[in-house]
Amino acid sequence: HPDEVEWVKRNFRTRVIGVTAPPEVRFQRLLSRARASDTLTLEGFTQADERDRGIGEPAHGQQGDACVELADHVIQNTGTSEHLTMKLQEILFGLGVEGNPRMQERR
Repeated sequence: HPDEVEWVKRNFRTRVIGVTAPPEVRFQRLLSRARASDTLTLEGFTQADERDRGIGEPAHGQQGDACVELADHVIQNTGTSEHLTMKLQEILFGLGVEGNPRMQERR
């Protein structure tokens, strides 16, 4: 919830990194991982996605889109997990936060 993001930023003097991907990409990933707890229909996914993003939700409900808007950095997660890790490392290095030593060795 946006209030929680603002509270964390204010009380911990921290930066927030948002990670997002288009619904089509996330649905395909959901299908490929095929967990028993996942909703494997497009209709079920769309309902859950809209709820989580805050579409049609009350102000006190889920507000994922608003949280991403409050992020200091946003990663578009449309590639591989390795690509996501590299983008995250770039942000962390830019903030002066040491990353995973194995990632530093690859550079």
